[in-house]
Amino acid sequence: MTFDRLERILIEILNAPTTTVSPDAWDENGGPCQATTVDPVLIVYGTETVHQDVIDFLQKLQEALMNHKAKRSA
Repeated sequence: MTFDRLERILIEILNAPTTTVSPDAWDENGGPCQATTVDPVLIVYGTETVHQDVIDFLQKLQEALMNHKAKRSA
């Protein structure tokens, strides 16, 4: 995998919460919440509920990636 491809995947993952977690809550859809990235760090400005939803989303994503990796190495 090239660095460019890896970078694109990382950007997609870091931007995924604004399209999959409470989509109406984000500023781009008229809501009060914002998300941005600084290097590979996701920064979320929002309600406690949105923060928890983002945490849940990222934990599920991590589990899915770990399961995928385990299946590939089996």
